[in-house]
Amino acid sequence: MDLGIAGRWATVCASAHGPGRACADALAAEGVNVVISGSEAALVKQAASEIAAAHGVEVRQVTADLVTEAGRGRLLAAWPEPDILVTSNAWSGSAAIPEGGDDFAAALRMQYMEQHYWSPVALIQAVLGGMRRRRFGRIVNIAPVMPAAHRPLTAVADDRMGLGLTAVIKGMAAEVAADNVTINQLATELGRPGRGSFRRMTQRHELPATCVMLCSAQAGYISGVDLRLGAAPRSLELV
Repeated sequence: MDLGIAGRWATVCASAHGPGRACADALAAEGVNVVISGSEAALVKQAASEIAAAHGVEVRQVTADLVTEAGRGRLLAAWPEPDILVTSNAWSGSAAIPEGGDDFAAALRMQYMEQHYWSPVALIQAVLGGMRRRRFGRIVNIAPVMPAAHRPLTAVADDRMGLGLTAVIKGMAAEVAADNVTINQLATELGRPGRGSFRRMTQRHELPATCVMLCSAQAGYISGVDLRLGAAPRSLELV
């Protein structure tokens, strides 16, 4: 099936490895040129080289910390008007959100908010105008579910941050849908059984395949979705 996105450009965050790399690879397999990003130069270079060799598309590489404004600026400068943006507010692995009123705890809380909330929102806002003018845009935020073993320490903070980001995404999605711009969110804990009435293992190929489907020309009617792969069907909500 021709997804209608060959020749377009995608900017994929955190794409040197993990789910971001898988999504970048899947998009490149459909003929999409990609901007690869990550914080480790060697991994970014390797990913860019492998994707270009495997799929014959143009690949640009950016080494940057996307939690910072400067890092996001470098990413956007690599291709200022992408047709597709794949963001990530992936769990960082920190044990807990620090409490207390000292400066160090406050700085860590601000860094957490930057990574899990503001960074994806800022990137989305930066590309929306161009997508609306061109009347094509596909935005997917990848939000891996935190492993259950770590949730007791951070459940409240993560749930509130996740709900806030989901609410913002849904609001923006409703505003831009008429311009053929979609904004959706994918969440999954790879290799873990789904919850609810439909229990199975989420396979590693399913997240990138779903991401590419949401980025296709045929998916203009799907927007404002918070989709949890492997979860019960009722978790799919439309605006």
